[in-house]
Amino acid sequence: MSDGDQKLIDALQENNKDLRNQIEELKKQLEEAKKQQSSSSGGGQSGQSSQPVEKQAVRLTASGTKGKIGSLAGGQGLARLLDRDGEPIEGETIVFSVDGREVGTGTTDANGEAVIQSGQYAGDPQMWVQALGNGYTAIYNGSKKYKPAKANAQIGVGIV
Repeated sequence: MSDGDQKLIDALQENNKDLRNQIEELKKQLEEAKKQQSSSSGGGQSGQSSQPVEKQAVRLTASGTKGKIGSLAGGQGLARLLDRDGEPIEGETIVFSVDGREVGTGTTDANGEAVIQSGQYAGDPQMWVQALGNGYTAIYNGSKKYKPAKANAQIGVGIV
């Protein structure tokens, strides 16, 4: 083997060693990038997902009810909150309003139902006239998981 051949072999081996070092450095960088990606999408340091979570649609219904006029005026509002599969959603707040005026809130139970008693507004005749004429609205403002929804219901009247 000539001196020229030996120099070429030595140069190729040195170049090969440099390439191995570069490959090892790239592997380290790739591992670090994977760690950062998994911590950002898996609730690590940033606590944020790399993809936004789409909120689920819900179905909110408000049931027609009858109010009583007698020695005490009274009635109740009933709303039911279900997920897109028709399963009840428990522990969510439903706001009840009459002509845009909030009259109270209720929390959904295991059946997805929230109830409000109107007794606190018994002495407000204007509220009763509005409620009897226009009904009431049940409002769900949504959550991180679910979209907001509204439902309306009429109120009948009974004299006792």
